Amino acid sequence: MNVPMFTRLGFKIGLTISLALVLTAAAQKAASDWHTFTDPMGHFSFLVPDEPQKQTQKDESHKEGPIVTDTYVAKATGNAFIAGFTQYPESTPLED
Repeated sequence: MNVPMFTRLGFKIGLTISLALVLTAAAQKAASDWHTFTDPMGHFSFLVPDEPQKQTQKDESHKEGPIVTDTYVAKATGNAFIAGFTQYPESTPLED
């Protein structure tokens, strides 16, 4: 097929711009679906695309008492969004 070069180039540019606009619109819609998650104790909040799953780790190897870490993980489109909160016993010496 004998098509002038500027027509083929215009088609490629037009297709590229169209795809970019569609992807931008999809990303904007996805961004509007994010919401603020606040942990049940009210210690922190963060923006997530989906409801996070809670994981708790308890380390009882310290003489001062257990150290408890709550981690919240939300996964979306191949990404992980993580926030956590660690509670130390009051008698645990913490360095600045």
